[in-house]
Amino acid sequence: MTWRLWCNRHIDKIEDDENYLVSYKDSDGNYSHPIRAYYIAEDDAMFPTDSSFAFPLKPDIYMPMPKVPK
Repeated sequence: MTWRLWCNRHIDKIEDDENYLVSYKDSDGNYSHPIRAYYIAEDDAMFPTDSSFAFPLKPDIYMPMPKVPK
């Protein structure tokens, strides 16, 4: 799996209510550690899965969460 640009999410056909890894660029131009998030199409936003706060994230890149083997 490869990282995808957030600005291309509609071209890449991001899926509603699915889990993703997201990252953003800091002020030095480095990417943050991956954050687990889920996508809500109605809001066109990612929300963290590891937090009780329901604030949208502003990622620069994302990738589908890898599936655990059966």
